[in-house]
Amino acid sequence: HHLLTSPPPDPDLNRLDLTHLKVYTVDDESTREIDDGLSLEVLPDGRERLWIHIADPTRWLQSGDELDLEARRRSTTLYLPTGMVPMFPPELATGPMSLVQGKVCCALSFGVVLDQMG
Repeated sequence: HHLLTSPPPDPDLNRLDLTHLKVYTVDDESTREIDDGLSLEVLPDGRERLWIHIADPTRWLQSGDELDLEARRRSTTLYLPTGMVPMFPPELATGPMSLVQGKVCCALSFGVVLDQMG
């Protein structure tokens, strides 16, 4: 709860603003932890740039803090037939650590320029 009201300073002061891109995800309607998405940008010369966006939960961690150590211990979100065991608290995983529609979200984004051969 503390992180939701008092987030740590963003360690990456050089984030690129990609909010002009429309991001598409392949998750179903019930998914609340949206951790990746795709965008397609047409460049001025007609080439296309495919963007791969991966939610950046490290924005909300400070190395060695309680949340970081617990996430390292769990190492992943575990999906079971009877439910899930999240790596991060659900309030964070489905909120600021997720690619939430209509919100500015921190992400690792990779742009790939496609040519005629793909």
